[in-house]
Amino acid sequence: MHAVLPPLNDVALRGDQELGQPAGSRPINVCFVIDELRTGGTETQLLRMIASFDSRRVRPHLCLLDGTSEASRRLEPITCPVIRLGVRKLLSATAIRQARRFCRTLKSWKIDLVQVHFPDSTYFGVAAAKWAGAPCIVRTRRDLFYWVTPVQRRWGRLLDQCYNRWWVDAMVVNSAAVKEAALDQERPAPARIEMIPNGLDVAAYRRTDSSDPPRRSPRIGMLAMLRPEKRVDVFIEAARLVAARRPDVTFHIAGDGPERSRAEALIHQAALTQQVQLLGPIADVPGFLADLDVAVLCSDTEGLSNAILEYMAAGLPIVATAVGGNLELLEHRRTAWLVPPGDAAALADAVVEILGDADLRQRLGLSAQRVVAAEFDVRAVAGRFQDLYADLVRAAARRGRRSPRL
Repeated sequence: MHAVLPPLNDVALRGDQELGQPAGSRPINVCFVIDELRTGGTETQLLRMIASFDSRRVRPHLCLLDGTSEASRRLEPITCPVIRLGVRKLLSATAIRQARRFCRTLKSWKIDLVQVHFPDSTYFGVAAAKWAGAPCIVRTRRDLFYWVTPVQRRWGRLLDQCYNRWWVDAMVVNSAAVKEAALDQERPAPARIEMIPNGLDVAAYRRTDSSDPPRRSPRIGMLAMLRPEKRVDVFIEAARLVAARRPDVTFHIAGDGPERSRAEALIHQAALTQQVQLLGPIADVPGFLADLDVAVLCSDTEGLSNAILEYMAAGLPIVATAVGGNLELLEHRRTAWLVPPGDAAALADAVVEILGDADLRQRLGLSAQRVVAAEFDVRAVAGRFQDLYADLVRAAARRGRRSPRL
């Protein structure tokens, strides 16, 4: 069956269904709950996992808490059922009405396990999944929650601790830094935390030629959502310092976000309009990276950066800040050049030094590429998720929890 329900209810159902069998004799039905789809880190990771699962082991389903924007709809996978709920406020009549609808959908899909992402989808999805009788519930945390306000942190911590104690079977984190933050902020049982890194289709990023691109003007690039913690201001100040010493260098920022207008103003104030380009969102990330000489990420905080993984897969020499998950991914002077956060001068010095040493560029790039290929390939990461799901579903069956029936 390949059906698309009318947009009247903001629902799209896609993919084949084999329902009514026990989870042990069919693929595990997993429903992923997330606010919406965009070209961000967590959303990108989820879509990669959905595309990489072994269909003999896992059948993915997708619930979008909102998902009504055209940008989100364009990113919907065509290989699994999708439901859009159109919920933008949790404390609303719409949320209550859609929670009932979501419960009915979980039962009709015979969901064995619900995995939630982001706070709003977690608060909504965990309660609704429990109400629907879903046998297993998994939380996902991929960042340090740097953006949470004090009020959200206080009330969220209370809800998180209740959810983690009573309703959540496992929490997946992607780095030791995120695990430490989760233990401090949410206090889940340590035994319920599973650390599974981000995954990447490494082959799609690999350069066929490890030498520098033939070009007169070296190119320095950054791939990031333009949010305050990404510190595009530090990148632009470093560009000014590098340009004073190497006027032949150009700088390229791929990504969009709330800091874009500020970045434009800073570029203009620094008289760098000819040297620095704001490219906005890009569809061909491997192509963008293949044209760079040095890749930069100057964030104040990181969980486990997708951009860093992409830089590594592309075999690029990397200059990054020594924060969060970067310290788990990168080793100073072996796979990258690490600098203190907020230090534009140190960032500029590192870029100039790497540009001036072809052997160093090649050594850093190849070392990073070997690491990402060995530890972060998306198929291996998907396999770890599949193993976790199987363990949780088996444990739920032993406790007498079964997939909800119609």
